[in-house]
Amino acid sequence: MIAQYATEDFGDSTSIQEAGLDSLSLLRLAVDAASADAEIDAAGLVGVRTVADLKVWLTRLVANDADEAGVAC
Repeated sequence: MIAQYATEDFGDSTSIQEAGLDSLSLLRLAVDAASADAEIDAAGLVGVRTVADLKVWLTRLVANDADEAGVAC
């Protein structure tokens, strides 16, 4: 999923900037990963420095989204 928005080759230790990701692409990634009604904590992106950090943030976003969906049922 990250590769769809990255403009450069990357690995887990690659910085977000070196991967060619900007703030708009990060938000688009979040929207793609979460459901339509999910809350996206953009402030959580402040600590995202590497692709590995981004993977963790996206995983938490999807997990929180799933948890909230379960509560709403």
